[in-house]
Amino acid sequence: MLSHGLPTMSLVLMGLASLGLACAVFFGVWARWARARDRAMSRAAMLEALLAEQQRGAERRESLLRTVVEATPVAMVLLAHSGNIAFSNRSARDLFFEGVAVEGQNVLSMIERAPVALGRALLSNGDELFSVGAAGGPETFHLSRRHLEDGQTLIAVRNVTDEINRHEVVGLKTVIRIISHEINNSLGPISSLVGSARIILQRPEHLPKLSTVLETIQERAVHLQGFLDGYARLAKIPERGAACAPASGCPTVPVARPVSSARVGSGSH
Repeated sequence: MLSHGLPTMSLVLMGLASLGLACAVFFGVWARWARARDRAMSRAAMLEALLAEQQRGAERRESLLRTVVEATPVAMVLLAHSGNIAFSNRSARDLFFEGVAVEGQNVLSMIERAPVALGRALLSNGDELFSVGAAGGPETFHLSRRHLEDGQTLIAVRNVTDEINRHEVVGLKTVIRIISHEINNSLGPISSLVGSARIILQRPEHLPKLSTVLETIQERAVHLQGFLDGYARLAKIPERGAACAPASGCPTVPVARPVSSARVGSGSH
């Protein structure tokens, strides 16, 4: 009886040992899977947090860019491929649309509301410089056009009146300085020669030299006249009447007269 029980007990022990080994293997595999799952979940959480932070950063940058675009004094209008207005900043709304949002409208509405000069600039294919009338006088604008991806077009209009005025003042000062220098170079010798002519008239023995003095005076006057005529042609100033009759022997020098200011032409609907 005892001999028959021993094999049975051995089988039971072997079964228990196999079961224990199987349980150990199972729990080991499960533990490794659990650790791998935890690591994967941790990495996923980190990626999710990173993506969320990147999304928030992109939103902050977009908000900052929109704030800058809205605050810039340059009027900006973004046109879709269809010609509809996709975006306009505050300066563009104030300049073209009386402060009203026009997203979704066609650019033709923008042209219809614009002054004639601006309308022509909008219909052009490149950059344009145009002037329109304003309460304080003509204002000059620069329109630039840039073609973007997906057929979009960015139109930017910038007021360059002050910039042009500054350049005109600098140019005018330069012109005045050049003219003053040239006039002084001619009038200085003429004044000196006139003094010499008076001395010659007081000394009859030197009268033969008077002809040379007068010829030199005439040469300097003709040189000055040529310079002024050249400047008049460059500046497109109309020819003036002579200072004295040609029969008197004096050179014909333009007479300076006030030039009436002309308003830059502009039109509006």
